[in-house]
Amino acid sequence: MNSVGMPWYTADSWAQLRAVADDHADLVETVEEYEQKAERLIRQFAAQGIAVEKVLIDIDALVRWCRREGYRIDQKGRAAYGAMLLASKGQLA
Repeated sequence: MNSVGMPWYTADSWAQLRAVADDHADLVETVEEYEQKAERLIRQFAAQGIAVEKVLIDIDALVRWCRREGYRIDQKGRAAYGAMLLASKGQLA
């Protein structure tokens, strides 16, 4: 079975992300709304035979990585960070 990573946030980290994200206006307001959207995506992936691994995101680490690697803290930067985090099995320096 193929698998993909799905960023996952706590209520605190979601609030922190909304405070620092360059595209905060595009983000849903609450972590509950995020979870509902993410769970729908997980079900869609499962229907296609793709497993989803939830990857807990540390916002401070995300911000440091994006700044170091020259990414904005937006959807593209979060996607790149998540991909690198998953590929490194959570061991990004």
